[in-house]
Amino acid sequence: MTQLAIDTAGANCSLALSFEREGQPCLLTRRVVRGRGQSDMVLPMARELLTEAGLAFKDLRHIYCTVGPGSFTGVRIGLAFAKGLEIAACCQLYGVTSFFLLAETYFRDEKFETGERFAVVIDAGRGGLFVQSFEGAGDYYAPVDLPRLIAIEELEGYLSSHQIMKVIASVAQTLAFEDRVVGRPWLLVEAEAEKLLSIDQRHHIKEADVKPLYLRAADAKPQKGKSLRHVGDAT
Repeated sequence: MTQLAIDTAGANCSLALSFEREGQPCLLTRRVVRGRGQSDMVLPMARELLTEAGLAFKDLRHIYCTVGPGSFTGVRIGLAFAKGLEIAACCQLYGVTSFFLLAETYFRDEKFETGERFAVVIDAGRGGLFVQSFEGAGDYYAPVDLPRLIAIEELEGYLSSHQIMKVIASVAQTLAFEDRVVGRPWLLVEAEAEKLLSIDQRHHIKEADVKPLYLRAADAKPQKGKSLRHVGDAT
């Protein structure tokens, strides 16, 4: 089965293509460290992967794409491209949050014999953090709360109240909260699109529910009293 994974929510533009060749599973990846300009990279990178595999866009069956939180522009670009492919290739689109991408990257490299709680923390800028906690045991992990935006000053209280044993963050970020993690190990992981392909289907966002997860209102707001009067409006 041919599957394309896309992550443009963070500082990197990362894609992965999973397919079979002569009955053997194959994986091709591309990653560019580029905080801006993902719109210039996604289509050429996807085309490059498919060309190398000897495939075309019409051969895609599943698409996995991060829905955020992260860069407003990056999230919109990745999802717009993924939804366009979903229509053009008549394939299935699944969304995955940035929290699950980082959790998967950490969890699959670790062995858990008993329950362990860990928090994924994403720098939201302007003194804020996106956070979500997970509990893992054996070969499965699940969230223990809903994703949220908190102030950096609230981090220690959040970690304590959720009994967090370890903090997970993206290596690509400039961390503003390092000195707030007291008495707990924290680990930097690389957010790679290929990890989207191994996330348990119970954590997928499907069909009409695939939409951006911002957790913060957009900076741009309509100007009150500045809009043009619609034709037909009362004077």
